[in-house]
Amino acid sequence: MGQTTMVANQAIGAGFTKKTQIIDAIRADLSCNRLTLPALPEVVVKMRKTVDDPAASAAQMAKAISAEPAIATRLLQVANAALYRSRTRVDSIQGAIARLGLKMVRNLVCTLVMEQLYKVRTSEKIRQMQISIWRHSVSVAALSSVLAARFTSLGKDEAMLGGLVHDIGKLPILARAATIPELGNDDELLQAVLDDMHGEVGKLVLETWHFPESLVRCVARHEQYDDIASPEIDICDVVTLANLCSHPLAVRERMIADFDRLPVLEKLELDAATLIGLINEAQPEIHEIEQLLIR
Repeated sequence: MGQTTMVANQAIGAGFTKKTQIIDAIRADLSCNRLTLPALPEVVVKMRKTVDDPAASAAQMAKAISAEPAIATRLLQVANAALYRSRTRVDSIQGAIARLGLKMVRNLVCTLVMEQLYKVRTSEKIRQMQISIWRHSVSVAALSSVLAARFTSLGKDEAMLGGLVHDIGKLPILARAATIPELGNDDELLQAVLDDMHGEVGKLVLETWHFPESLVRCVARHEQYDDIASPEIDICDVVTLANLCSHPLAVRERMIADFDRLPVLEKLELDAATLIGLINEAQPEIHEIEQLLIR
Protein backbone atom coordinates (compact mmCIF):
# COMPACT_ATOMS: atom_id res chain seq x y z
CA MET A 1 0.00 0.00 0.00
CA GLY A 2 1.41 3.41 -0.99
CA GLN A 3 1.96 6.15 1.57
CA THR A 4 -0.69 8.40 -0.04
CA THR A 5 -3.29 5.63 0.09
CA MET A 6 -2.39 4.84 3.70
CA VAL A 7 -2.75 8.49 4.73
CA ALA A 8 -6.08 8.73 2.90
CA ASN A 9 -7.38 5.60 4.60
CA GLN A 10 -6.28 6.91 7.99
CA ALA A 11 -8.10 10.19 7.33
CA ILE A 12 -11.26 8.34 6.32
CA GLY A 13 -11.01 6.16 9.40
CA ALA A 14 -10.54 9.20 11.61
CA GLY A 15 -13.59 10.80 10.01
CA PHE A 16 -15.72 7.74 10.68
CA THR A 17 -14.44 7.58 14.26
CA LYS A 18 -15.25 11.24 14.88
CA LYS A 19 -18.73 10.87 13.38
CA THR A 20 -19.39 7.74 15.44
CA GLN A 21 -18.27 9.46 18.63
CA ILE A 22 -20.54 12.45 18.04
CA ILE A 23 -23.51 10.27 17.10
CA ASP A 24 -22.96 8.15 20.21
CA ALA A 25 -22.82 11.31 22.33
CA ILE A 26 -26.06 12.67 20.83
CA ARG A 27 -27.76 9.30 21.34
CA ALA A 28 -26.64 9.29 24.96
CA ASP A 29 -28.11 12.76 25.38
CA LEU A 30 -31.35 11.59 23.78
CA SER A 31 -31.66 8.65 26.14
CA CYS A 32 -31.04 10.87 29.18
CA ASN A 33 -33.30 13.72 27.98
CA ARG A 34 -30.33 16.09 27.76
CA LEU A 35 -30.84 17.06 24.12
CA THR A 36 -32.88 20.26 23.85
CA LEU A 37 -35.91 19.59 21.66
CA PRO A 38 -38.00 22.35 20.05
CA ALA A 39 -41.20 23.16 21.92
CA LEU A 40 -44.53 23.05 20.14
CA PRO A 41 -45.71 26.66 19.65
CA GLU A 42 -48.26 27.68 22.29
CA VAL A 43 -50.94 28.52 19.76
CA VAL A 44 -50.84 24.94 18.49
CA VAL A 45 -51.15 23.59 22.03
CA LYS A 46 -54.28 25.71 22.48
CA MET A 47 -55.74 24.59 19.14
CA ARG A 48 -55.19 20.94 19.96
CA LYS A 49 -56.82 21.26 23.37
CA THR A 50 -59.85 22.85 21.75
CA VAL A 51 -60.14 20.25 19.00
CA ASP A 52 -59.61 17.34 21.39
CA ASP A 53 -62.34 18.63 23.72
CA PRO A 54 -65.58 16.79 22.80
CA ALA A 55 -67.57 19.80 23.99
CA ALA A 56 -65.61 22.30 21.89
CA SER A 57 -67.49 24.25 19.24
CA ALA A 58 -66.43 25.81 15.96
CA ALA A 59 -67.07 29.21 17.56
CA GLN A 60 -64.55 28.45 20.34
CA MET A 61 -61.98 27.35 17.79
CA ALA A 62 -62.60 30.47 15.71
CA LYS A 63 -62.17 32.67 18.78
CA ALA A 64 -58.85 31.02 19.66
CA ILE A 65 -57.53 31.44 16.11
CA SER A 66 -58.79 35.02 15.79
CA ALA A 67 -56.70 35.92 18.84
CA GLU A 68 -53.68 35.38 16.57
CA PRO A 69 -54.32 37.83 13.68
CA ALA A 70 -51.31 36.80 11.59
CA ILE A 71 -52.30 33.13 11.73
CA ALA A 72 -55.97 33.94 11.09
CA THR A 73 -55.06 35.90 7.97
CA ARG A 74 -52.87 33.14 6.58
CA LEU A 75 -55.44 30.46 7.41
CA LEU A 76 -58.00 32.32 5.30
CA GLN A 77 -55.47 32.53 2.48
CA VAL A 78 -54.92 28.78 2.62
CA ALA A 79 -58.67 28.08 2.79
CA ASN A 80 -59.08 30.10 -0.41
CA ALA A 81 -56.10 28.52 -2.18
CA ALA A 82 -56.84 26.40 -5.25
CA LEU A 83 -56.13 23.17 -3.39
CA TYR A 84 -58.82 23.87 -0.77
CA ARG A 85 -61.37 26.33 -2.12
CA SER A 86 -64.80 25.54 -3.53
CA ARG A 87 -67.04 27.79 -5.62
CA THR A 88 -67.46 30.44 -2.95
CA ARG A 89 -64.80 32.44 -1.16
CA VAL A 90 -64.36 32.10 2.60
CA ASP A 91 -64.17 35.44 4.42
CA SER A 92 -64.26 34.40 8.10
CA ILE A 93 -62.49 31.94 10.37
CA GLN A 94 -65.79 30.28 11.21
CA GLY A 95 -66.44 29.92 7.49
CA ALA A 96 -63.02 28.30 7.06
CA ILE A 97 -63.77 25.88 9.90
CA ALA A 98 -67.18 25.06 8.43
CA ARG A 99 -65.59 24.30 5.06
CA LEU A 100 -62.49 22.48 6.23
CA GLY A 101 -63.49 20.92 9.56
CA LEU A 102 -61.83 21.23 12.97
CA LYS A 103 -59.17 18.57 12.38
CA MET A 104 -58.01 20.05 9.09
CA VAL A 105 -57.92 23.55 10.58
CA ARG A 106 -55.84 22.26 13.50
CA ASN A 107 -53.34 20.70 11.09
CA LEU A 108 -53.20 23.87 9.00
CA VAL A 109 -52.62 26.09 12.04
CA CYS A 110 -49.81 23.77 13.12
CA THR A 111 -48.35 24.00 9.62
CA LEU A 112 -48.55 27.79 9.55
CA VAL A 113 -46.62 28.31 12.80
CA MET A 114 -43.80 25.84 12.16
CA GLU A 115 -41.58 28.54 10.68
CA GLN A 116 -41.15 29.98 14.18
CA LEU A 117 -38.99 27.00 15.09
CA TYR A 118 -36.50 27.90 12.36
CA LYS A 119 -35.86 31.42 13.70
CA VAL A 120 -33.79 30.59 16.77
CA ARG A 121 -30.87 32.97 17.29
CA THR A 122 -27.62 31.25 16.42
CA SER A 123 -24.47 31.66 14.33
CA GLU A 124 -24.81 32.87 10.74
CA LYS A 125 -23.67 29.51 9.40
CA ILE A 126 -26.26 27.55 11.38
CA ARG A 127 -28.87 30.17 10.52
CA GLN A 128 -28.26 29.65 6.80
CA MET A 129 -28.62 25.90 7.27
CA GLN A 130 -31.92 26.45 9.10
CA ILE A 131 -33.17 28.58 6.19
CA SER A 132 -32.14 25.92 3.68
CA ILE A 133 -33.89 23.14 5.63
CA TRP A 134 -37.03 25.27 6.00
CA ARG A 135 -37.22 26.03 2.28
CA HIS A 136 -36.74 22.37 1.42
CA SER A 137 -39.43 21.43 3.96
CA VAL A 138 -41.84 23.94 2.40
CA SER A 139 -41.24 22.42 -1.04
CA VAL A 140 -41.85 18.92 0.29
CA ALA A 141 -44.97 20.10 2.16
CA ALA A 142 -46.48 21.72 -0.93
CA LEU A 143 -45.69 18.73 -3.11
CA SER A 144 -46.99 16.29 -0.47
CA SER A 145 -50.33 18.08 -0.27
CA VAL A 146 -50.76 18.06 -4.05
CA LEU A 147 -49.73 14.39 -4.36
CA ALA A 148 -52.17 13.42 -1.60
CA ALA A 149 -54.99 15.36 -3.28
CA ARG A 150 -54.27 14.06 -6.78
CA PHE A 151 -53.50 10.40 -6.13
CA THR A 152 -54.88 9.33 -2.74
CA SER A 153 -57.81 9.65 -0.37
CA LEU A 154 -55.49 10.84 2.41
CA GLY A 155 -55.93 14.26 4.00
CA LYS A 156 -53.96 16.85 2.06
CA ASP A 157 -53.61 18.88 5.26
CA GLU A 158 -51.95 15.98 7.08
CA ALA A 159 -49.72 15.33 4.08
CA MET A 160 -48.70 19.00 4.07
CA LEU A 161 -47.90 18.90 7.78
CA GLY A 162 -45.95 15.67 7.32
CA GLY A 163 -43.89 17.28 4.59
CA LEU A 164 -43.23 20.34 6.69
CA VAL A 165 -41.96 18.41 9.74
CA HIS A 166 -40.15 15.56 7.96
CA ASP A 167 -36.73 17.13 8.69
CA ILE A 168 -37.62 18.56 12.12
CA GLY A 169 -35.01 16.30 13.72
CA LYS A 170 -32.25 18.40 12.15
CA LEU A 171 -33.02 21.39 14.39
CA PRO A 172 -31.82 19.87 17.71
CA ILE A 173 -28.70 18.59 15.94
CA LEU A 174 -27.95 22.06 14.56
CA ALA A 175 -28.50 23.53 18.03
CA ARG A 176 -26.00 21.05 19.43
CA ALA A 177 -23.54 21.78 16.61
CA ALA A 178 -23.53 25.43 17.67
CA THR A 179 -22.06 24.35 21.02
CA ILE A 180 -19.52 21.84 19.65
CA PRO A 181 -16.87 23.59 17.49
CA GLU A 182 -15.56 20.24 16.25
CA LEU A 183 -18.98 19.56 14.73
CA GLY A 184 -20.10 23.07 13.84
CA ASN A 185 -16.87 23.92 12.00
CA ASP A 186 -16.74 20.75 9.89
CA ASP A 187 -19.37 21.00 7.13
CA GLU A 188 -18.88 17.45 5.88
CA LEU A 189 -19.06 15.95 9.36
CA LEU A 190 -22.12 18.00 10.28
CA GLN A 191 -23.95 16.95 7.13
CA ALA A 192 -23.09 13.30 7.78
CA VAL A 193 -24.45 13.50 11.33
CA LEU A 194 -27.60 15.28 10.11
CA ASP A 195 -28.17 12.62 7.46
CA ASP A 196 -27.66 9.75 9.88
CA MET A 197 -29.57 11.07 12.88
CA HIS A 198 -32.36 13.43 11.86
CA GLY A 199 -34.98 10.70 11.50
CA GLU A 200 -34.19 9.26 14.92
CA VAL A 201 -34.20 12.67 16.60
CA GLY A 202 -37.28 13.82 14.69
CA LYS A 203 -39.22 10.77 15.85
CA LEU A 204 -38.55 11.74 19.45
CA VAL A 205 -39.58 15.36 18.77
CA LEU A 206 -42.96 14.32 17.37
CA GLU A 207 -43.52 11.76 20.12
CA THR A 208 -42.84 14.53 22.66
CA TRP A 209 -45.41 16.68 20.86
CA HIS A 210 -47.92 13.78 20.95
CA PHE A 211 -48.34 13.81 17.19
CA PRO A 212 -50.24 10.93 15.55
CA GLU A 213 -48.33 7.76 14.76
CA SER A 214 -48.77 8.34 11.02
CA LEU A 215 -46.65 11.51 11.24
CA VAL A 216 -44.14 10.02 13.70
CA ARG A 217 -43.52 7.18 11.26
CA CYS A 218 -43.25 9.65 8.41
CA VAL A 219 -40.48 11.60 10.17
CA ALA A 220 -38.63 8.43 11.17
CA ARG A 221 -38.79 6.62 7.82
CA HIS A 222 -39.13 9.17 4.99
CA GLU A 223 -35.75 8.26 3.50
CA GLN A 224 -36.30 4.50 3.55
CA TYR A 225 -37.31 4.31 -0.08
CA ASP A 226 -37.75 0.54 -0.15
CA ASP A 227 -40.16 0.58 2.81
CA ILE A 228 -43.10 -1.75 2.13
CA ALA A 229 -44.49 -1.87 5.66
CA SER A 230 -48.05 -1.51 4.43
CA PRO A 231 -49.74 -2.51 1.16
CA GLU A 232 -51.92 0.60 1.49
CA ILE A 233 -50.70 4.08 0.59
CA ASP A 234 -50.07 6.22 3.68
CA ILE A 235 -48.71 9.65 4.63
CA CYS A 236 -45.17 8.29 4.91
CA ASP A 237 -45.36 7.07 1.30
CA VAL A 238 -46.55 10.47 0.08
CA VAL A 239 -43.88 12.44 1.96
CA THR A 240 -41.17 9.96 0.95
CA LEU A 241 -42.10 10.46 -2.70
CA ALA A 242 -42.37 14.24 -2.34
CA ASN A 243 -38.99 14.39 -0.61
CA LEU A 244 -37.39 12.41 -3.40
CA CYS A 245 -39.05 14.44 -6.16
CA SER A 246 -38.03 17.73 -4.54
CA HIS A 247 -34.34 17.00 -5.12
CA PRO A 248 -32.58 17.85 -8.40
CA LEU A 249 -32.42 14.99 -10.89
CA ALA A 250 -28.73 14.25 -10.33
CA VAL A 251 -29.22 14.00 -6.57
CA ARG A 252 -32.35 11.92 -7.05
CA GLU A 253 -30.48 9.44 -9.23
CA ARG A 254 -27.77 9.07 -6.60
CA MET A 255 -30.38 8.50 -3.90
CA ILE A 256 -32.11 5.65 -5.67
CA ALA A 257 -30.91 3.71 -8.69
CA ASP A 258 -34.24 2.53 -10.07
CA PHE A 259 -36.88 5.19 -9.49
CA ASP A 260 -39.58 3.21 -11.30
CA ARG A 261 -39.31 0.34 -8.82
CA LEU A 262 -40.16 2.45 -5.77
CA PRO A 263 -42.83 0.62 -3.72
CA VAL A 264 -44.85 3.83 -3.45
CA LEU A 265 -45.03 4.16 -7.24
CA GLU A 266 -46.17 0.56 -7.48
CA LYS A 267 -48.88 1.30 -4.90
CA LEU A 268 -50.02 4.31 -6.95
CA GLU A 269 -49.69 2.35 -10.21
CA LEU A 270 -47.57 5.13 -11.69
CA ASP A 271 -44.24 5.21 -13.48
CA ALA A 272 -41.65 7.92 -12.89
CA ALA A 273 -42.22 9.68 -16.22
CA THR A 274 -45.97 9.96 -15.65
CA LEU A 275 -45.43 11.18 -12.09
CA ILE A 276 -42.99 13.90 -13.13
CA GLY A 277 -45.35 14.98 -15.90
CA LEU A 278 -48.24 15.28 -13.46
CA ILE A 279 -46.08 17.22 -11.00
CA ASN A 280 -45.11 19.65 -13.76
CA GLU A 281 -48.80 20.18 -14.56
CA ALA A 282 -49.51 20.90 -10.89
CA GLN A 283 -46.79 23.55 -10.56
CA PRO A 284 -49.27 26.46 -10.16
CA GLU A 285 -50.90 24.72 -7.17
CA ILE A 286 -47.53 23.76 -5.70
CA HIS A 287 -46.18 27.29 -6.10
CA GLU A 288 -49.28 28.81 -4.49
CA ILE A 289 -48.91 26.61 -1.40
CA GLU A 290 -45.17 27.37 -1.19
CA GLN A 291 -45.86 31.10 -1.26
CA LEU A 292 -48.38 30.77 1.57
CA LEU A 293 -45.89 28.85 3.73
CA ILE A 294 -42.63 30.67 2.99
CA ARG A 295 -43.64 34.09 4.36
